Order: sequence, then structure tokens, then C-alpha cells
Amino acid sequence: MRRQILAAVAIASVVSMAACGSPQEAATGGGGSNASDTSPIKVGLVYSKSGALASYGAQYLAGFQAGIDHLTGGTGKLAERPIEVTEVDDAGDPAKAVSAAKDLIGKGVKIIAGSTASGVALQVAPLAEQNKVLFVSGPAATDALTGAGKYTFRSGRQTWQDILTAAGFIGDVKGKKVLVLAQDSAFGQANVAAVKTRIANAYANVRTAMRNAGYADSSWTMLVQNYPSPIPNGSGFRYSQSGYTRQDTGGCGFWNADADWANGTALPTINNTVTGAISQAGITNAKTLNLASTFNGRRLCEGGVGLYEEVGLANWTAPTAVDRTEWVNQIRTVTTAGDSPYYIQESLHPNYWGQLATRSCVRQAYNGGTPRSGACVRTGTGLTSAGEPRMTLQ
Repeated sequence: MRRQILAAVAIASVVSMAACGSPQEAATGGGGSNASDTSPIKVGLVYSKSGALASYGAQYLAGFQAGIDHLTGGTGKLAERPIEVTEVDDAGDPAKAVSAAKDLIGKGVKIIAGSTASGVALQVAPLAEQNKVLFVSGPAATDALTGAGKYTFRSGRQTWQDILTAAGFIGDVKGKKVLVLAQDSAFGQANVAAVKTRIANAYANVRTAMRNAGYADSSWTMLVQNYPSPIPNGSGFRYSQSGYTRQDTGGCGFWNADADWANGTALPTINNTVTGAISQAGITNAKTLNLASTFNGRRLCEGGVGLYEEVGLANWTAPTAVDRTEWVNQIRTVTTAGDSPYYIQESLHPNYWGQLATRSCVRQAYNGGTPRSGACVRTGTGLTSAGEPRMTLQ
């Protein structure tokens, strides 16, 4: 609620200047405001009354109204001039928002507030700039809105602050994997960009530490490893998605559609962010180890392999287990972990065989001290003389 009241404060501040007269006469667009002027101060409120962000829109409207009531003492007026608010529902659709903003501007509105969605705000901001209309953005959090123009004012937090807050409660991320789920929208894309910047900063910190230790950039190589796919696509599961077998037996409680999305959208986005941060950080001495397909054919609940008891083995280190069992840990909950030696945090991480496969990939990428890039995949059965699955860096 606080950020919505801030929006009202910002608007009222500008309106107050307009009510007393200002060089740009922001509220009326006409000439000669004075103390006896009682013409309405027109404000357009373009927000998501309906659509996916309707709950945000309702909160924004309530905060906006509370702010206006507070600042005007419940009169809805400033210097005898009534504040006339026209509400328009954009339903979270940028096209509808732009159309509404143009219509409001055509009717003489010089102050526009709202933009629940980031995609909407990014379309309205340049329109405000072109028409010299004040745009007070609402909950839209995309970082791109900052600096969008001198007529755009941000009244809420931004994505970068979300990421810093998340970092605060996650704590030390050393040795941890952090998964960011974000909508494929301006807001979600801003989250991905913010995470990418954090990763780029981490790369730059490594370079700074090496330089401070007296190492020239040309004397060492940064090896950047991305993430493997831990589950198959929906059609590749050996358990049906109906019932509870996937989670209760296999520890892989994904719907088919979610598994397809994870492999087709989430994983590529994560991996592109990890590797894209290299150029963003200006790192010129990096190599990449692509593990996206490393566990294919041995993933959690994938057809063709199974739990060791399902495939008739005494334990997971038995002969041929490397080719007949999974290389990824099950998803465990507080209930299923129980008093077992497994940790919930190990869910979807490489197990014994997965770790050995990754070790082989890293060794090949290291390449005897001359690091090289490549995609590491399984290219055979059985174990090497080093006791590792047969992997090849291509």
C-alpha cells in the first residue's frame, strides 16, 4: 500500500504546483492558472482492473484513493480545484493502455498514472515523453523504466531491488544453485536481466581478485559451466502423470507440460543468462562447459533406466548400475527424506554417477592445462579406467 500512496503523493505534488500556476501548467494545458481558478485538475488512471494482474490493480487503486484523500483532507480538491480522475482498464494489455493514454491526452489530461504491468509502462512512457505529459508509473517494476524520460516518474520498487532482497534472505550462495522463475514479459525479462547483471558482477569480481593477486588476464582461464537437464520431456517419463506414482515412487512430480516448459524454456533461459554474462562482464579469457545434455538418457524418471530395485540390482554401485539407473537425485520433501541420509537440498542434483560424469567433463574441459570449450555428452556404456561414465567433450 505504501508505494501506491507514494504515487498519489507524487501526483498531488505536481497538481499542487499546477493549482498555483507553473511554467508548463501541467494540470490544465491552458494558460493563466490563479488562486480563484476552480477548473478541474484532470488525472488519467490507466491500470489493470481486469486481467492477470487485477489483484495488483485493486491494491493500486485503493492506495491511490487513500493517498488523494489524505493529501486533500478528504475534499478531493487542491486550491479549490477538484481533482477529476478518469479510470481506464488496460487489462494488462500494452495496446489497450496506449490507446487509452492517447484518448486521455486528446481530452486534455496532462497527468497519467497507473501501469500495473511492466510491459504497459514501457509503452506509455515514450508516449508521455512525446506529448510532454507527466507519467507516474505504479507497481511496474522493470528496470528499463528508470531513465525512460524526464516526464516519467517511478513510484514503486524496481526489479533490481527485488534481486537484492532475494540475495539478502538466501544468504551465502556459495555452493548453491539458484533458480529464478519469471514470467515471459517485460517484468520477467527484467528479472532475468537483473540476475544476469549479478552473475556478470561475480565474474568481474573473480577477474579483480586475480588481478590483485598479480595475475594477468592472459595467464589464466575462467571456465564457465552451465546447468544440465535433470528431467526428460513429458513424453520421456517412465511413470504416468496420472495418480501419484511420479512423486511417490520416482520422486519426479512434474506434469508433462511443466517438464516440456522446463527443458524448452527455463533451462535455455538460465543457461543463456549464465553464458551471456561473460560478455556483459567483459571477460575475454573464458571458456564454456555446456552440460545441458550431459545426463540425457539417465535423467530422473527417464525411460530406459530406473531405480536400482526396479532394474533388479542389489544397490546403486552394483556392476552395470551406471547404465541402468538414474544419474539425478529424486525430489525429496521433509516427509520422504525422513531419517534417511539424503538432504532435501540435493533434490534434482547429480547423484554419484552424475557427479562422476561431471568430473570427467570438467577434466576434459581443463584439457591438461589448456582449457577448451565444448558440450559434454554420454558416448558409451560402462566405465573408463578412471571409474567414470564414458563422456566426450564435443
